[in-house]
Amino acid sequence: MKDRAAKRILISATIIMSGFSAKAAIITCFFTEPFYTVTYTTGTRLLRVRNDTEHRDELIQDVGLLIVGSGKFELRTKEGQLLMTLKLTGNGRDGMSDRVYPYDARYEAKNSPLSGVRGGCESLKLKRQPEF
Repeated sequence: MKDRAAKRILISATIIMSGFSAKAAIITCFFTEPFYTVTYTTGTRLLRVRNDTEHRDELIQDVGLLIVGSGKFELRTKEGQLLMTLKLTGNGRDGMSDRVYPYDARYEAKNSPLSGVRGGCESLKLKRQPEF
């Protein structure tokens, strides 16, 4: 029952998000130790997980962006598996630099070297603050 409700919310959020903008939104997240860059594009529903050290990509298709609360978002597979949580805090960090990002992120996918690691994210509209 809970699984079915999650799928319905995922479909609804995808339809709603696509209706708000003709342009695709791109969210880019930066993680350190391990060094990864994760990019999500709403238009293609593609999540690219880039191992920056090994220059290797993992592509996950059919990923939905769910609005789960005020300024709280989740990226989930079509099966409902949680991949990443994002919070619009204005205080996201990549773990190493002095940069401040609009979104605070936590990578949640199981069996990933990035699982449980926090990072900072920016979008096309909300950019990170420059380093001091």
